[in-house]
Amino acid sequence: MIEVVALLMYLGDPLVLKEHTLMKDGFGQCLEKKRIASRNSNNAVYQCAHVMATVKDGKIVNIASK
Repeated sequence: MIEVVALLMYLGDPLVLKEHTLMKDGFGQCLEKKRIASRNSNNAVYQCAHVMATVKDGKIVNIASK
């Protein structure tokens, strides 16, 4: 497991993590993607975070903690 920056998408009430995307270029890229995603979504909550994750082939496979 390594620490990476991820864009997290939460849905529902209570909020449940539904999707995560690895941000290879860091926190700035994450904030830009979050802004775009938030504009195009009515019910999802987005968050940029440093997470401990298992990464395989450039994608997050599993998140251990945030």
